Amino acid sequence: MTSRHARSSDAVRNVLERLRPAGVTGKPPTWLKGLLEHGDWDLILADARSTPPAIAMAWLAPLLSDDGLDALDELGPSDFVGNVIEFVGSVARTEGAPVEAATDAVVNALLSTDPRWTAHDSARSVLIELGAAHGEAREILLAAHAAAGSTTDTDLYEEILASTCADDPRVRAILLRRLELEPERGATLCAIHGDPRFVAPLRAAWDACPEVPDTTDVDRARAVCELGCALEDLGHAFDDAGTAKRVAYEQVAYADRASPAATPTGDAAFDDDAFDGDDESEREDLAEELNYLLDEADAGTRGDPAESPLTRALDDARGLEPVGPPVPPLARKPTPGRNEPCWCGSGQKYKKCHLDADAAQA
Repeated sequence: MTSRHARSSDAVRNVLERLRPAGVTGKPPTWLKGLLEHGDWDLILADARSTPPAIAMAWLAPLLSDDGLDALDELGPSDFVGNVIEFVGSVARTEGAPVEAATDAVVNALLSTDPRWTAHDSARSVLIELGAAHGEAREILLAAHAAAGSTTDTDLYEEILASTCADDPRVRAILLRRLELEPERGATLCAIHGDPRFVAPLRAAWDACPEVPDTTDVDRARAVCELGCALEDLGHAFDDAGTAKRVAYEQVAYADRASPAATPTGDAAFDDDAFDGDDESEREDLAEELNYLLDEADAGTRGDPAESPLTRALDDARGLEPVGPPVPPLARKPTPGRNEPCWCGSGQKYKKCHLDADAAQA
């Protein structure tokens, strides 16, 4: 009977042979097979970097084509795609790598993967890191922006276009339109794009804002603050009047951060009404902080830690009758992929949370 690992190896071999780049001879690189079989990431990356980047990319790019993505689906969960995308980004950042081929491949993956997958987020991040969209990839992104059917998609493509299309009049027109409709987001995108030609429209929007902010309109104040930050990022120097205007708007926009009432002290910090126990995340944060403080205190106790007053108090508290119905234990969810959310509900990726512990237990 064929083992599970052997079946996995056979499937990987079949995929790589089916997607063999034109004109490339010899066996597929061992690091590429290891990547698709969930091997040791650091070792795989070290091996890949010993391969000339043009050859490495010749093998990697077909995996993110339409046929390649279909083949990856046959191998297992969606984190295969995320791993390949991140790996393409790693190889593309090495000296002498064909960045254009990498960008084209990642753009195709971005448009072909479900926005709910971590692979979609990986494609977005890698595109922004690579910093350039060439030729056909740029046209595809512009077409996708024009066809975007939701605000979320529009925001995604505008961010990528601002990050990857440094000198394209169509992109500048898109960002200027966003600046007109939504100054706060538009200013941020203009700063990301980095073109000094945005200083003039940003300054016009800035000058159109009153010198004295409306203290009741926090959203407007924050939008004006973004205009100021974008101008500064693009090299504009404010005079004394402009600096005073920025300070006035910042005081309105971020008054909640500076207010003494936002950080209670003394008896107010322990007000019974400050925590009503209804917010699950708040309870978890408080419990985590309490356990940390208890651990720190016990670590500094001389003698037997079990005799620590804090330890005894915690043990006594654990023996109290619970208030309300008992909470059923969390059911263990199926093991997710490396880049999918961890089964424990922490919100972290599985590889950064329980992957090592689960592997050790297995």
